[in-house]
Amino acid sequence: MKIIKEKSFGVIPFRKINGDVEFFLINHIAGYWGFPKGHSESGESEIETARRELKEETGITNVNLSKNISFIDNYCFENGNNTINKTVEYFLGFTENENSIIIDNNEVLDYSWVIYEEALKLINFDGLKSILNQAHDRIFKNKIRIILGSASVGRRKILKNMGYDFEIMPADIDEKAIRSDDPKELTLMLARAKADALLSKIKEPALLITSDQVGVCNERIIEKPKDAGEAREYLRAYAKYPAKTVTAVVVTNTETNRRVEGIDVAEVEFFLIPEEAIEAAIKKGDIFTQSGGFSIDDPILGKYVKEVCGERESVIGLPKKLTRKLLNKMIKKW
Repeated sequence: MKIIKEKSFGVIPFRKINGDVEFFLINHIAGYWGFPKGHSESGESEIETARRELKEETGITNVNLSKNISFIDNYCFENGNNTINKTVEYFLGFTENENSIIIDNNEVLDYSWVIYEEALKLINFDGLKSILNQAHDRIFKNKIRIILGSASVGRRKILKNMGYDFEIMPADIDEKAIRSDDPKELTLMLARAKADALLSKIKEPALLITSDQVGVCNERIIEKPKDAGEAREYLRAYAKYPAKTVTAVVVTNTETNRRVEGIDVAEVEFFLIPEEAIEAAIKKGDIFTQSGGFSIDDPILGKYVKEVCGERESVIGLPKKLTRKLLNKMIKKW
């Protein structure tokens, strides 16, 4: 069997829409999602090849490419009696709201503009996932220090799954000293107070994410249950009234003190939670650290969740769309 080396060049197109960054993917004629790419023609440079292939396969011409920002994908495959050792160099390409897509039907089955998480779901090959991750890092992080001002395991997991590198710095404040009858106002006040408590401890420029959440049931604000009796009261009430979660997110530039903030509301409907499940959850103890005394991912209580209206991540404690929107606003002005 003969080994043949091949090299191609392509583009990772991205754009910024309403604070979100979207990546352009094509469904190749071979049946997999990835980025536009192809072989060089005589006399072409790498950048020229990438730009031509992008135009031929998608019709995109308005793209800014830099030869200093590229990512390498290496892979092998069998073609008849030959083994193809393939190297593809992808250049990062920013395009201004490119909507005039004209695909080459001989090369492309479909295309889509998608945010990072959706792109990861569409791409099957590990090498292309790695390329996407590197491009995401280059666009978003670019040496920006991100701090999550929370000890919440759920928030930590959500932010990690969103693709960010970050540090953990929990805020130690007296939450009971900050009160309001308006759940949106209360959560914003608490998220701001957490940021204020941490600012003096952060010596280098960073983006600080703080968040707070309360539950609302039958128009009543419910926070973390203070004892077993209150936990029983909360969990029994959910059979009659949906549990709303009101979550505030505040992103602060620690160097300039500039802030952006927002609120997300979700709703959870429960089946009747049996008394034995309530007692098991109380004995386990996690509910005393959770707003409203529940987690939809809890192995005991989660099975009694009937429906979630809104983002699951919002119920857990950190709404993804809102958090990404706020981070993108701050990163844009970094």
